Amino acid sequence: MKRITTILAIVLSFGLWAQTTQQPLRGGGPYIIYHDDGTVTKVSFDSYFNMFTKHFPHRDSIGLITVWSYEGDYEFSFKLHEKIYTPPARYNSLPERMLIFSDPHGDIVSLVRILKGNKVIDENLNWIFGDGHLMILSDVHGRGNDHTPIFWLLYKLFTEARQAGGYVHFLLGNHEVMVAQHDERFLTPKNLKIAKKMGKRYGDLYNNSTELGRWINSRNTIQIMGNIMFVHAGISPQLIELPLTIEQINDTVRKYIALPRSATENSPHAHLIMRTNGPLWYRGLIDNVHPESTIDKILARYGTTDRPIKKMITGHTRVNEVTSFYNGKIFCMDVTNVRRNNIATGKSVGMMVTPNDLWAVTADGVRVPFLIVEPPCQ
Repeated sequence: MKRITTILAIVLSFGLWAQTTQQPLRGGGPYIIYHDDGTVTKVSFDSYFNMFTKHFPHRDSIGLITVWSYEGDYEFSFKLHEKIYTPPARYNSLPERMLIFSDPHGDIVSLVRILKGNKVIDENLNWIFGDGHLMILSDVHGRGNDHTPIFWLLYKLFTEARQAGGYVHFLLGNHEVMVAQHDERFLTPKNLKIAKKMGKRYGDLYNNSTELGRWINSRNTIQIMGNIMFVHAGISPQLIELPLTIEQINDTVRKYIALPRSATENSPHAHLIMRTNGPLWYRGLIDNVHPESTIDKILARYGTTDRPIKKMITGHTRVNEVTSFYNGKIFCMDVTNVRRNNIATGKSVGMMVTPNDLWAVTADGVRVPFLIVEPPCQ
């Protein structure tokens, strides 16, 4: 009996060893955390939520970082950026081609399928889009398990795109703000379990003491490229009444993103920007009916005489297909609720933009028409 007990103990020990050493680190992370003394900690989890921590004397000593998706579907490696900086809010012209995708919500499987199908990345998740641009209209956080791998993939592609003459744009959305402000309503049990294991709130894994937090929080909320405005939710009639430029609006979001909602109470401008009628949350361009003259006024507000804004592209508000409103002046592309179905049936999941044209695309890169909503009667 004693021998049997010993054998069972060995088997169980081997099983535990196999779990902790042979399985890929695909439970979560890595999280790169900076400390006041200049040292850095990298934290990762395996599929059994065992935590692996490694300490480094400084950022430059980390070397190659490897990321796995939660289900182990994808793996990729990269090095940290040499420097994180805030991108311009305005670009004088559109690139020769730009793929636009909205609201990934932790669904890396769909995102990778779409990027591969539209020839942005190859089978090994490397950039092959040349001097093309990729625009992600926010909301990587919320609902799915693969927030961190998606952010790291965009982070990796950012470097590869720049080396090829292209660019990766990521705009802030309401779910990035929700996580930063510790609103955990849309997080999965996996997300919360990782934070609990680390003794932190989930939002702490993306604050300015982390590499991803510094990169995410340096992004814009509104961006203009050529004659097109990009924003996660939309621009409200109330917002355009503020005497602020889009640069000042972007700075306001960056200032308040991780502060409590109550922090804006003494600033009417910040209060509007960070709430329902602000660019992170406003659904009125899609859900409400406006005179087309109101849309024209909104577009004109942030344009210039030599570079008027003719279109706005948004996500945030659910649509069944990429949809055109107000005679092609407003586009919405948040198909989160039907994305898997649209991928399977060849319906639209994103947009392709060139200097002279724009169209909806399927996950396989096939050009399809927009769903058109007729403008209201004037």
